[in-house]
Amino acid sequence: MSLGLLTRYGLTRPLTLSTWIASQSVYYDTVVPTDAATDYFVDFDAGADGNDGLTWGGAKLTLGAATGLLDGVGGIIKVRGTYAGAEFSITDEGVSGTPIEMWADTLHGAVLNMAGADDGINLYGAYQSLNGFEAYGSTYTPITGHASYTDQQVRYCYTHDLVWPDNRGGNGAAHITLPGANSLTDSNLAVGSTPTAGDAALTQNHGLYTRGANSMIRNNLVVNIRGGSGIQVWSGTASNQDGLVVVNNTVLNVNNSCIVVEATNAVVANNIVGYADNGTGSGSQFGIRANNGTTGVITHNLFWQNQSLSLYSDDGGMTNDNPITADPGFVDYQADGSGDYHVAAAGAAYQAGSAAYAPTLDYFGNLRSALPAVGFAEVED
Repeated sequence: MSLGLLTRYGLTRPLTLSTWIASQSVYYDTVVPTDAATDYFVDFDAGADGNDGLTWGGAKLTLGAATGLLDGVGGIIKVRGTYAGAEFSITDEGVSGTPIEMWADTLHGAVLNMAGADDGINLYGAYQSLNGFEAYGSTYTPITGHASYTDQQVRYCYTHDLVWPDNRGGNGAAHITLPGANSLTDSNLAVGSTPTAGDAALTQNHGLYTRGANSMIRNNLVVNIRGGSGIQVWSGTASNQDGLVVVNNTVLNVNNSCIVVEATNAVVANNIVGYADNGTGSGSQFGIRANNGTTGVITHNLFWQNQSLSLYSDDGGMTNDNPITADPGFVDYQADGSGDYHVAAAGAAYQAGSAAYAPTLDYFGNLRSALPAVGFAEVED
């Protein structure tokens, strides 16, 4: 059992999107680093790049002005306010053990309004960590890394309201893309997209995407991705994604498959995958699809109301171990992402996961039990 979200945060059922965010913010406040003399500060609303960046009163205006002070060294940057403008790149790098950590001062208190831009923030350096940002409005990918850069992290972020006009010439897009090795996509909320070409026409615009070795995707809620898959792991060669871990995510209402995995020595466990449906009554909308060459384990996943098979293995090499095929028991399922995606103790997701693969904490910072729930959140007391 968890520590009791409702008791801890004074919430009532069903939760709305705003209370989802409010409840995670209580946990976020415990993990965001305390202000220190060695930190730098960025204020998108009131900063100036001529400032030294050492206090909020002397904050920088742009993120790149602050990361440039930490290139090759690493350190912590606190960010607040709203950026509205063209996409931009962070090319400065941290070092092993000391990444450049960019933290919203409060959960989603650093906002990237990317309306009219193709992309948002481009993480083009190794050892970078983006935490607690909100990003929306771009036509493709609001938060993206690059395959050349390793050890990138995106945690506690909220992406929403993208406008996908097409499949980007076959290259595709996603809410969060971290294609380098050793990446971590953790405890993010990716909700909603607005394809202008129609749901069934788009297949390559996803919720979360990676194609790097030893990457992990855990504790994410991905809902209403009507341009592709919820989680997509693919490069054309399974060994490129060796050591992939995809655990305890909740992926719902997508127009391709909920999770597409192509990796060797992969672990895909404890996920809830449901409502994969392109609206046409035909096609290949699977709960989980294992592409050619995939090896590893697929176990303790819950499949619910997907248009096609629970698991489809392209070459027949993967088996669906310990599947759950029953109503997960959401408190208030809504297709558009506005619902309450906790599961009740009476639901099939309760105590259905494997402790061997579950993260220590869930999306809200609750301890997972010895008999954990599947999905992004532990069952509440």
